[in-house]
Amino acid sequence: MKQLKNSVPSICIVSAYFGKKLPNSFDLWLESCRRNPSIDFLFFTDQPISSTAIAANVRIIPLTLEQIRQRASAVLGFEAVIDKGYHLCNYRPMFGVIFRDYLSSYDYWGHCDIDMVLGDIRMFTTQYNIADYDKFLPLGHLSLFRNTEAVNNAYRLDGARKMNG
Repeated sequence: MKQLKNSVPSICIVSAYFGKKLPNSFDLWLESCRRNPSIDFLFFTDQPISSTAIAANVRIIPLTLEQIRQRASAVLGFEAVIDKGYHLCNYRPMFGVIFRDYLSSYDYWGHCDIDMVLGDIRMFTTQYNIADYDKFLPLGHLSLFRNTEAVNNAYRLDGARKMNG
């Protein structure tokens, strides 16, 4: 287990949107990402992004929902059921495995909804010492996970909800 008490952990948060049109509040979400400059954000989407508010810590990754489904199926070893963009939410606990190639250099990875306006995330990770937790902010709209094999593969444990049908 990594010791982070005396250093600032690196964090990357994954979000995705697949659908007809980005929500009207998308630019607010982008601005709140910009105001968290020490945290990186990955945004997977099939939508063209024309916003000028994209900060250096936000990376837009154009993919189709089918490409995401294929990636998840290949990595997870079962046929992922991702027929609609919203179904991707069911796979959030598996993002550490599905997007390993994007997340491998970070101490923590997470996911968040794009209809949120994020506050100062570092204030919370410092105040509550994120290093004490494998999962931080557990309610689901914004959650962070220690980037280890054990945590990233927790969905495989006995009793974990089966996602393959």
